[in-house]
Amino acid sequence: MYFARLMGYSKDEAKELVSEILERIGLSKDADKRVSKYSGGMRKRLEVATAFFPNIKILILDEPTTGLDPSARREFLGLIQEMKGEDKTILLVTHIGADAEIASKVGLMNEGKLVVEGSPGELKRKSGLKHVLSVETQIKSEKVKAVLSKFGEKGLLEADRGYRIYCENAENVSPEIVRALDKIGCKIMKVEIEKPTLEDVFFKMTKKENGDEIDECDNGNFQ
Repeated sequence: MYFARLMGYSKDEAKELVSEILERIGLSKDADKRVSKYSGGMRKRLEVATAFFPNIKILILDEPTTGLDPSARREFLGLIQEMKGEDKTILLVTHIGADAEIASKVGLMNEGKLVVEGSPGELKRKSGLKHVLSVETQIKSEKVKAVLSKFGEKGLLEADRGYRIYCENAENVSPEIVRALDKIGCKIMKVEIEKPTLEDVFFKMTKKENGDEIDECDNGNFQ
């Protein structure tokens, strides 16, 4: 109501508009609760609610899903997608590649500079990555990384639970990786062939991993 009145709506107009918006974002039943009692996801929905005012044309969101649990994050991103068909421009700033997947156009920035831009599909094609081997190991060490780097002709990225290997012919390489790690006594928890994510594309195109050069093999480099 406060923001509606700031935007010039009369009290009656604001009441009607706010009622419609609260229904749309699923907060009608909680409209009379104090915001301090809201969950993180509910607060995020409330924060973006003013973007549904008819005269709002530009919405800027800076790291909007930080701190949200997976369920609340999906709900919030679904709300943003609802607005894509409307006459609005939404600028979403995020370090989470999966969030950027909903965008019609993505720009990858590194050290304050725009590296490349395009739709998520275009960026994945430009990266040259067709498949990524995700290898989850019981331990991570320089020895394990050295073994895996031999298979990543397009690079190797250390992930939270293991490694992401950028290579050609992933189906043929995966059993070789299993044998190589078995030789050094490294237990493999999981090996999966995956489609590249926007985070893979980012690391591929910026050659950065937490501020350091991403690992590269002697027989290949990033373009």
